[in-house]
Amino acid sequence: LQHSMSAKQAAKVYFCRHAQSTFNSSGDNSPDVPLSLAGEAQARQLSGHFSLVLCSPMRRAQLTLRLSEITYDRLETVQELREQLNEGSDLLPGEGYEKLGESDASFASRVSQVRNRLLQELAENKSQADFRILVVSHLFTGYALFQACGVRSPDLRNAQIVPLPGLQ
Repeated sequence: LQHSMSAKQAAKVYFCRHAQSTFNSSGDNSPDVPLSLAGEAQARQLSGHFSLVLCSPMRRAQLTLRLSEITYDRLETVQELREQLNEGSDLLPGEGYEKLGESDASFASRVSQVRNRLLQELAENKSQADFRILVVSHLFTGYALFQACGVRSPDLRNAQIVPLPGLQ
């Protein structure tokens, strides 16, 4: 990650949408879809060091991180970072299709929990000038997280790390 900002102005929280999945490339709607071959190549291009990485439990997010050159001091899998449960590909293995159709209110509540967790981490680590968090998640979760932080979301492309302002 290249930034022209001073360390004091540098973003503290970043968002990365997972690399291209087989759902993105071919509409594969089976539970917990993997990355496509293109997605695997995209993931390998990601790099940077973060104090904390919060990652969705979905295979496509986990693989994006595992195949990347991203390093971190601490990694946590966060259930609330799952995509809104609308498609079969949003289910984990063993989950039934009855879980689909998650309400907007339930989804917003999950995203709010993530926002609060980010604020808590930033407060607890404010004395560390180089403390940086990376969130690895999904398209609609990303849009909702930017909205919960009071900022307009950029175009969240697969396997791009973007600053998440509004929390600094």
